[in-house]
Amino acid sequence: MLPTGEVEVLLTTLLDTKRFKHGYFSEIYRKRWGIETCFLVIKSFLELANFSAYTVNNCWQDIYAHFINYNIQTALFTAKEREIKKVNKQRQHDYKPNRNVTAGLLKRFLVKFMLRPEKELQRWIKDFYRQIIQTMEPIRPEKNKERRRRIMRGTERHIYESNYRHAF
Repeated sequence: MLPTGEVEVLLTTLLDTKRFKHGYFSEIYRKRWGIETCFLVIKSFLELANFSAYTVNNCWQDIYAHFINYNIQTALFTAKEREIKKVNKQRQHDYKPNRNVTAGLLKRFLVKFMLRPEKELQRWIKDFYRQIIQTMEPIRPEKNKERRRRIMRGTERHIYESNYRHAF
């Protein structure tokens, strides 16, 4: 039972109710949510489905590059958590880094990050951090509005629809 009074149904093949209590599954699902949002970001914002290659090896290279990009972006966000909290104290609503915009910035700056001397690297990272703070977006609470389901037609299957516009 959810706090809203709604009944949540979780399915599992683990049938031993003495060993695996109902409460365990909601906790496991909550812990897994970070992984689910990671894949959402990689698939939607970083456009994993849009390969730049034709061969299998090069497609794998694209996949690994997307994961590296995501990990670097997350590490840079984590490094700025204190400053983001400080900015949020001065605002009416909480804000978070805009993954779409910073993904575009990071794609452009990643090669520069890797190839510059250390003195210039510090300047580039400082500039990147400044842009993270400037392009933050508000955290939108969960909407109470019911989602309207759309029926997929036969011709619409397997068409990649990006969720956000390109930031670059």
